[in-house]
Parts: sequence; structure tokens; C-alpha cells
Amino acid sequence: GGIATYVAQASSMMVARGHEVDVFASTPGYKRTESLAGVTVHWINETSMERFVIKAGHEFAIAHEKQPFDVLETPEFNCEGAIAKTLVPEIPLLVKMHTPTSILAKYSRPKGFSVFARFQLENARDVARRLFNRERLRSWQWDDLEKAYVIDGQERDYTDRADLVLTPCLSLAEFATEQWGINESKIRHLPNPYSPSDSFLRIRPRASATTVGFVGRLERKKGVESFARAIPLIHKAEPKLNFRFIGRIGTHRQTGLPYDQWIRKTTNIPADLLEFPGKISLDRIAEAYESLDVCVFPSLWENFPNVCLEAMAAARAIVGSREGGMRDMLEPTGAGILVDPTDAASIARSVLELVSDDRRRIEMGLAARQRVIDEYSPERIGTRTEEIFREAVELHG
Repeated sequence: GGIATYVAQASSMMVARGHEVDVFASTPGYKRTESLAGVTVHWINETSMERFVIKAGHEFAIAHEKQPFDVLETPEFNCEGAIAKTLVPEIPLLVKMHTPTSILAKYSRPKGFSVFARFQLENARDVARRLFNRERLRSWQWDDLEKAYVIDGQERDYTDRADLVLTPCLSLAEFATEQWGINESKIRHLPNPYSPSDSFLRIRPRASATTVGFVGRLERKKGVESFARAIPLIHKAEPKLNFRFIGRIGTHRQTGLPYDQWIRKTTNIPADLLEFPGKISLDRIAEAYESLDVCVFPSLWENFPNVCLEAMAAARAIVGSREGGMRDMLEPTGAGILVDPTDAASIARSVLELVSDDRRRIEMGLAARQRVIDEYSPERIGTRTEEIFREAVELHG
């Protein structure tokens, strides 16, 4: 997932700069400590998020007793460093925001649902009926209750206790100050590092566009439904274009159909123009991007999506969401086109602009690659990370 990818990149970056890095992570089946590419990884045999926080906290305290750490960085999600900070109160705490649970809940439900408003008006009646009749609550109903009223408050309070709060994109900084009331003076903008492999940098833009693609889990919050609604509009203007969906196939909640079936039914275009290769292994991911000419990422909200960084590194033209971190990644140098992720017509127009203008498509892809190299290199982000970590130590005293 996104946090794991960030941790791998950030840990490698800091080790290369001469620091000692320990990572405490969950894995099923075994418990051990090992060195991976110079990073000490403490594998904790726990898949329950709640119990992981407890076990990881105790493992952290034991490791700290043997060799004290200088700083502790954790995500805000699930307050994963809460017990560690309680057991080792003297350590400076940095909370790196990724995606609060309330944002995940808001954008995971069918269109029109809201965590705090419509849930109360419509879904509460169904919940009450089920409780009265002693029926089992649907898992998403119970999750919504907890996410809306419990976990959001816990994550907010935990983040507020940090010495410094790090956000990879400006949208998360706005959420922290406006929704959570975090003091702006303790927030630091720190993009995630990204070091593309040679397999990405060797890719060249193709002379003409034949394939428009989506990369990521096929689920509502990734904007796959908006893209599907745009496809008939694109197909009408460019009937020979192929559409490729690369990623694990989820389920459309209202119909219960796997998304590949739902998309075929919704778009109603020739079957041979729609491809669903499923999830691609990491060693083939560059090859997957090379097969695309325009990448469409209309996420309802994402913090700093790796798929966008990968597409930029592959010199692909991008139609991205203006909600969340893609605004930071693409807007400053025109490295992509930003759209309202719920506006299928706008998505279609943007795709057609790039498909019909090969020169613009190629120049945009190359500009995106250069931005990745210039802005998100381990050298640039590593220097900024060290500055912020030293600041946290000084503030903590």
C-alpha cells in the first residue's frame, strides 16, 4: 500500500545518508527482526490494527532501551505510535499524515453519502431497525459509526500531541488546520521521496496514442466510476482507442458486480477495447506504464499517490484529480491536466485533448519526468527531512 511504499523509499533514503533506521511493521505468520537493505525491520505477528499498536509499542520500547532512538515517526492513521510514545515519553514524535480514517470513509461509500450528515439522516434508520430486530449490522455500517465518531477524534488528538506534523501535500495541511484545528505553526510540508528505477527512465513517449489507462485498485475512491462514465464520450470521438485498467479488481457496492463487469456494462463499447489485466507484480510495473499513452487518475481524494509519481517517471501524460496531492505534483509546471474527479465530461475532454495533440502529450510527459527528478529526489527530500527531524529534537528539548 501507499504507506508501505513511502516507508520503503524514506528508509532507504535515510540509510543512504548515514542514519540508522528501524521499522516496526505487521506481518502474518512469524515474528522476527532482520536487516533488509540496511534497514532493521521488526516484524510483528499481528494483523489486528488495534493489537498491532500495542505490540509495536512494546517492541519499540524494548528496542529503545537497548539503543535509544533520536526520533519517532508514525502515521496519523490508526494512531500507530500511540503506545510507543506513551512508553517512551522522552522521544520527539513526528506524525506524518497520509490519509485520516474519516477521509477514507467519506470517499469509499457510494456517491452522495457523507460521514457526518447523510449517514445520520438515512443510514441511522436502517441501523436502528436492524438493532431493534436483533439483526447483524452490515460491516460498512458499523465501520462508518466508528470512523465518524470515534477514530477521527482519536487520530486528531494523537496528531495534535506531536512535536511536528508532516504533510506530503498542501491539501492535508489544510485538513489538519481547518478540520482538526492543528496549530499551523507545527505543520511542515514534506513531500514523499521518490527515486525512479532505470526501467522507468528508459521509457520513451510513443509517437501516437493508442491506449488510455488507469492504474490502481479498481474501487470508487480511486475514481474508476468517473472514468468509466467518461469512456463512452471518448469512444464516440476516438473509436479506435483502447482502455486498459491495471490493478486489483474490487466490487461495485450498489450492484455487487466486480468492477470489470460493471465497467463493461456501463460503457457499452466493444469488448475488445476494454482490457483488465488485473494486479501487476512490481517487477513488471514499468512495463505496464510503457503500454499506456495517457494515464487517467480521477481519484476522489489521495494524498500523494505513487501511481502518479510512477506515471510521471515513465513520461506519461496524465489527467489527474485536483482533489488532494496531485494538485501539488502536477500543477506548478503544467506536468498534467487537473480535473474535477466527479466530472466525466471534463475527464473526457482532457483525454481527447492529449490524444489529438501528440506534441503536447509528449512534452507534458517529459516535463512530468523532469519534475519527479528535480522535486522528489532522495537528495532533495533527504536534506529537508534531516532539517525537520533536527527541529523536532530541539523543540522537544
